[in-house]
Amino acid sequence: MGTNITLILIGLLALATAGALLVLYRLWMRRIASLEKSLLESKKRFLDVMETINEAFALFDSDDRLVMCNQRYLDTHPALPARQDLICMTFEEITAKELEAGEFADPLAKSDPEEWLADRLRRHKNPTLEPVEQALSNGQWMRISERPTDDGGIVSIQSDITAIKRQERQIVRSKEQFQSVVDEQSELICRFQPDRTLNMVNQPFAALYGKTPNALIGTRIRGLLDGDGEALLSDLIEPISPSRMVTEIEQHVRTAGGETRWYLWRCRGFFNPAGDLTEYQCVGSDITPLKEQQAQLQQKEESLTRHIRDLEYSRRMMQEQSDQVAQLAEYYSVEKDRAEAANRAKSDFLSSMSHELRTPLNAILGFGQLLESDRKSPLSPGHLDSVKQILKGGDHLLGLINEVLDLAKIEAGKVALTVDDVPTGEVIEQCLILTERLAARKEITLEDRTAEGGPVPMVWADYTRLKQILLNLLSNAVKYNRDGGKVVLEGYKTDDAMFCLSVSDTGAGIPNDKLDELFQPFSRLGAEATDIEGTGIGLTITKKLVELMGGSIGVESKIGKGSRFWFELPLSGEGAARQE
Repeated sequence: MGTNITLILIGLLALATAGALLVLYRLWMRRIASLEKSLLESKKRFLDVMETINEAFALFDSDDRLVMCNQRYLDTHPALPARQDLICMTFEEITAKELEAGEFADPLAKSDPEEWLADRLRRHKNPTLEPVEQALSNGQWMRISERPTDDGGIVSIQSDITAIKRQERQIVRSKEQFQSVVDEQSELICRFQPDRTLNMVNQPFAALYGKTPNALIGTRIRGLLDGDGEALLSDLIEPISPSRMVTEIEQHVRTAGGETRWYLWRCRGFFNPAGDLTEYQCVGSDITPLKEQQAQLQQKEESLTRHIRDLEYSRRMMQEQSDQVAQLAEYYSVEKDRAEAANRAKSDFLSSMSHELRTPLNAILGFGQLLESDRKSPLSPGHLDSVKQILKGGDHLLGLINEVLDLAKIEAGKVALTVDDVPTGEVIEQCLILTERLAARKEITLEDRTAEGGPVPMVWADYTRLKQILLNLLSNAVKYNRDGGKVVLEGYKTDDAMFCLSVSDTGAGIPNDKLDELFQPFSRLGAEATDIEGTGIGLTITKKLVELMGGSIGVESKIGKGSRFWFELPLSGEGAARQE
């Protein structure tokens, strides 16, 4: 009985234990399932994070097989298969496929792929803290950082550094260009750190010490200087501070070739935002020619000093002469004012007298013309000749008075000109018609050549005064010509936008020593002793009128062959532009 109860109790205990174990198993399996779910969720979150980064990520296990990678890794290595086929491939298999596809730009990868692959595997299986930079055939650059994991695997992170490499190349090119520009300068240029280690030198600086730029970079500038040079460098850089960033000093240098030169050194300090000195820059300019000039100037200054005393005496003498000149100038000014006043008085007198004479003279001429033309009580031949002589003399005197009055107006500045575009050909035609009768009396031929070079251009002048000028020259050419002679009228444009008219005759000519007197008032050069009528002021008036209209006049003459008078006036349009 007791045995049965014991067995029953043991059986009940066994059943209870089995039930508890079943419950514990179920609880454990639920925990494992929960942990697996959490692990999967953590893995998914990890993979999601890996997909968001810009770097290519890959994880290899202890057997160097790929466990996982992100899409960036697949994009960076387009020669690799899809992700599901790539997982579990070894690093060596993956790299071999890329090598076979020619993804690597390393020359060794092309010339000896096996050696390149072996070297890459060694670096992969023995990763260091220093990343590896790798060039791809498509122009990309990747920085590969590999780290071992605790379970013996390897994490590989690859960053695209193509932009950085491009910037580095640009920086290198900029440095090369900058160095090239610096080397082309004639100045000596160097930069060095506060400990006086040279960072940069140009070719002229290195040549001064018989070195190359590369040989000096990284060395102390102190090694190039003697005792005096070190002291000078200290004097140059020690005063530099944020408040005084630039200093200057002169140096007497003996070059590597034994030549002695003078340099002006200008040093600048560079400071960071905190005010700490970071670098010096020194520029040396060769001032040897300047020093030589200074020495020459010193000698000249000493020589000039010796002359100054002599010049001082000369200055005093000149001052005395200047005082005398001032007195003479004052006297001249007074006399000039007197002469101008006398000239104005003369002009006023001539004008007044001309008016006073012209009034009775017109009356005389009027009565003479009445007596000459009186048909009811005609004069006897003797009296008629006398009246004609009176009329002839009166006309001559009236012409003289008119010309004197005209000259007085010109000299007084009272002549009025109406300047406009003038048809020169029309004026020429009218003047030739008016001169024909006078020329016919002496059987003189008038020849007009003004239109031979084309249409006669218009000029900028006063119509009436131009006619007066040309008529005066034509009438003079006839009056002072020989019987049966010839008068030639020519015209042409000049290079300075003027039109020149010339009147040539075949008269006796004018001596060269008399040409300057032609345009003087009342100067007839001896013609007053002949029967040729004239006042001697026609050419004077002609010259002044030509000059008032912006032109010039001249004469050429040869004894026995004749004379040529010419004058030029601005072409139409040019004269208006000059007035503006």
